[in-house]
Amino acid sequence: MKKIAVVLFLVFLILPGCREKIPGAEISTIQDDADWSFVLLGDIRTGYDVYRQHIKVIKHVAPPPSFVMITGDLVSKPGKEDEWKEYREISSAIPESIPLYVVAGNHDVNSRETNDMYMAYTNMPGNKMYYSFTRRGVRFICLHTELPGEAGRITGGQYRWLADPVSGELAKAQADTSIESIVIFMHRPLYPQGRYKGRKSIENADGLHALFESMGKVRLVVAGHEHQFFYFKKNGIHHIISGGGGAPLYNENGGDFYHLVKIGMYGKIKAMKARVYGLDGKVIREFEM
Repeated sequence: MKKIAVVLFLVFLILPGCREKIPGAEISTIQDDADWSFVLLGDIRTGYDVYRQHIKVIKHVAPPPSFVMITGDLVSKPGKEDEWKEYREISSAIPESIPLYVVAGNHDVNSRETNDMYMAYTNMPGNKMYYSFTRRGVRFICLHTELPGEAGRITGGQYRWLADPVSGELAKAQADTSIESIVIFMHRPLYPQGRYKGRKSIENADGLHALFESMGKVRLVVAGHEHQFFYFKKNGIHHIISGGGGAPLYNENGGDFYHLVKIGMYGKIKAMKARVYGLDGKVIREFEM
């Protein structure tokens, strides 16, 4: 029995996502040099201690970010109300002055009932399953890749809402002279980069990307789903995959560290700078977009 216990203990130590310790030292103030910023992270599941640490880092950004976006997988399994309660309690530590937005992940929703629970515990603008909002000349479009009966697809009413050439969100933002850039948030990435690279995560990903390309204002697409960090650029559009919010990490292909990303906006949206922060509040990586 002792040998079995030792083996189980060693297995636990090497499980993906279990190797990164929560820092004990105080986090220094993160002085932001941007005109304004927002923070994104994804894939929390039941990584509560990691999520709490991310919130500590967010609270040290000065001046505070305009908002926080979590790109899905807020719980470990759809319909687990105890986890939804825990998520909401932990999230309440984010200052009320910093709005929290989310999009649904595949661990959040798999039926109408679990979608209703997701909606009840996230309280998004207008109680909408997919929605948009504007900050200082940027239109943020938030898609639901897990709609019951439509998982892994942007189709039907959601596609018309997004892509109608006259009344769609993209067309309206493109025609609005006060909007300088468009940012897309979704859970599943159009083009996975880690263990799922080459597989379809979103049906008609190429068609959606071509649609985004046709709208000259789309500059950034942000997703989660892969428990790592990746950045790439495709046909002029920047892509960030951020899945280091607390779920077990994928220890392969790089990017396997818990993190959040702060996007700084400069000079009337003419420049964006991403800074990737670890649990200690220190920059792991930064790049301009």
